Amino acid sequence: MFGYIIPNDELKVKEFKHYHEFYCGLCQSLKKYAGLRGQISLTYDMTFLGLLLSSLYEDEPADMSECRCVAHPKKKHRYVISKYIDYAADMNVLMTYYKCMDDWNDEKKFLKVVYGKLLKKKEKSIALRYEEKTNIILENLASLYMAEKAQSQDLDEVSGYFGKICEAIFEYKNDEWSEILKKIDKYQDILEHPASMKRVMKKDLEKIKKNYGFDRKTELTNAKAAVVKALPIEEKEVVFVMDRFGYSKILDKNTYERNEETVLKEYRHIVHCMNTDKICVFTDTGVMHQIKVQDIPSGRLRDKGTPLDNIGNYDSRNEQILLIVPDRTLKESSLLFVTASSMIKLVDGAEFIVQKKTVASTKLAEGDILAAVRLVAAKEGSINAQIIMQSEEGYFLRFPLEEVTRKKKGAIGIRGMKLQEDDHIKHVYLTGVENEDNPSIIYKEKELVFSKIRLMGRDGKGVKVRR
Repeated sequence: MFGYIIPNDELKVKEFKHYHEFYCGLCQSLKKYAGLRGQISLTYDMTFLGLLLSSLYEDEPADMSECRCVAHPKKKHRYVISKYIDYAADMNVLMTYYKCMDDWNDEKKFLKVVYGKLLKKKEKSIALRYEEKTNIILENLASLYMAEKAQSQDLDEVSGYFGKICEAIFEYKNDEWSEILKKIDKYQDILEHPASMKRVMKKDLEKIKKNYGFDRKTELTNAKAAVVKALPIEEKEVVFVMDRFGYSKILDKNTYERNEETVLKEYRHIVHCMNTDKICVFTDTGVMHQIKVQDIPSGRLRDKGTPLDNIGNYDSRNEQILLIVPDRTLKESSLLFVTASSMIKLVDGAEFIVQKKTVASTKLAEGDILAAVRLVAAKEGSINAQIIMQSEEGYFLRFPLEEVTRKKKGAIGIRGMKLQEDDHIKHVYLTGVENEDNPSIIYKEKELVFSKIRLMGRDGKGVKVRR
């Protein structure tokens, strides 16, 4: 009869404190009207009833008080005083008395009948004040007892009797909340028990079928589903191009070869790939965006193209592109990552063969960004390769690429160059690497040959180049 409701263990401190005020309020109300024998009957169920009614009838605010008790002898605690708590206390005593009598009739528990006799006088007083409710409760308890004795298997019948008891208890007065409060036990049963929910759904569907159903006019057969196979895409070489304004498109191989000089002059990013590949876009924010080549519109040489922002997750307002490569190139390659704060590492390209459109390409320290991402064609290609790091203040450091540690993409890396205060990495160059071999650059309007920079080890300060 009791024990349907228990407090949630995951209540926040503020929520539990609020609930405890009502729990203590019910305890004090039981003490006031029934003494210690009433306090012993304290239940979570009737605490919920008092809390629910107080929440519904907010136009009559509850009062607060403080007290010490046996459970909290040292420190005073707050509790709620309201007529809804007093009503819950009356229902608590009434239902406790009936439960004691039920336990005596079912199991002949001696202590229960003794406790019931202690509550008998208070029960009579409450029954007189709530005569109509008491009659409903007693009538349905008798029906419930007979159903249990007959070992009824009709769950709807048995739960219906107890539901009417809850209707009588929860309906404080006849107003706009009456119908909802009467059905609260039914709603709770439906939400807590899947079997009850299925019964309600079945009844509703049968009602809909009865009102709107009609005989099927077509025949159902156990036929095999039709399978439509898409024609395989013919693989062919294409060229992805993107200009400095971010407009991109796909050119066929013949168009590119006929106009190679113009394409090299007008487009910032040129990537040779297959039409079945994915384009991998690495940005300075430490993420990699993937775009299917088939999703990029094809165009003629003089067509404007489509902004890359409109095709994938790349956002040109918040990130800068450092490298664009096809996914099949990554499978047998390595990637060199260098951050502005000089953190450096090599990562196997196979780690970036993923299904998601956007993933983290590396881990960055707070406030750091990527300065460069370079493709190293193969693991053995880095044996004789060298890396040149250039800082904003004009320091250059040249050291063997093999000194760079190979790490996972989730690692920050190791320091490549000791930087001066407020200095950062501006450019990174590679020599002795397939597809990227820069023997010299133009620095401050003069040629700077890398071989003339002293070869040092990783984590050095580098050489200041003056012009």
